Amino acid sequence: MGELARAAVPALRRAFEDPASPDHVRADCAAALAALTGDTALLEQCLARLVADGSADTDRVAAARLLHETTGETAVPLRAAAHTLERGRIARAVAESADLAGRLGEAARGLVPRLRALLGDPCAGHPAALALRRITGEAGPLLDECRARLEQERKGARERLAEPEWLAETLRELGADAAGLPSALRALAEGDHALAPGGTWGAQVRDDERKRDRLRGLLAEHAASAR
Repeated sequence: MGELARAAVPALRRAFEDPASPDHVRADCAAALAALTGDTALLEQCLARLVADGSADTDRVAAARLLHETTGETAVPLRAAAHTLERGRIARAVAESADLAGRLGEAARGLVPRLRALLGDPCAGHPAALALRRITGEAGPLLDECRARLEQERKGARERLAEPEWLAETLRELGADAAGLPSALRALAEGDHALAPGGTWGAQVRDDERKRDRLRGLLAEHAASAR
């Protein structure tokens, strides 16, 4: 962006300093300023306040993750994750808190019992299992959650492969511990069971093939990383 990006700095500062700017707008401005100038002080200040005072669990957790990714801070994000997991009010926020706990790693070991309690949850089960893998090194819960999701896809109960990043992340985390997971994925990719839900026949076929191509690509990446 060069000069064009630098020209945006004064406007971003004005928006950040405007008392009428909502907290999430100020956080976005502070993040942009940090990226453009390398100065993270405003971002740290803004996110720490949002984590501490944000009324919405989803906003609090999103701010906590950004604070951790930007500064490496663990204490404040850990409190946000623990608070949201304890409240358990919003399914999406709980799932994102479990994901955040995993990203915090060893610092979140105290949340392991709460994460275990989430296993099997339709929304938070997989993020919780992924967090347990990252914190404790356990492979079993993550394998179980992944198999359950794939079974839901196979039965048409829930669509899980339209956005398969969760599966790519699972394979990366498990590595050599993926056990029989690649063979199960290969059976899905090469089988004749429809992977796409309802819809017009032509669109369903194209969607089905896209999912199979994604699975084949993920399997190829996993095989390459294991060499």
